[in-house]
Amino acid sequence: MNRKIAFRVWDKENKIMNKLQPKELENVILMQYTGLKDKNNKEIFEGDVVKWFSNRVEKAIVQFSNGIFQLKIQEPENDDYYMDILHNWTSTIEVIGNLYENPELLDK
Repeated sequence: MNRKIAFRVWDKENKIMNKLQPKELENVILMQYTGLKDKNNKEIFEGDVVKWFSNRVEKAIVQFSNGIFQLKIQEPENDDYYMDILHNWTSTIEVIGNLYENPELLDK
């Protein structure tokens, strides 16, 4: 598979998201592009908050763990758990924000 390798950065000092990597990396958090796009053709990066519909609306955080991109599912009544991001799921996943610009999306 040939995919674009891209990162975006969260500038902690200026509190802005930037696709260009600044010269100083101490005040930024790198987030890698997964190589996938959501149902609206928006690029999915680690750190994104996504939602999709199953029996109910589900929300998750995109994370890179154990060599793969995964969805960290937040369950208010249970412990959090992880699920793989599969290519055929991207038609139902929608990026609704990210951990840094939209922390309120993660309120349980």
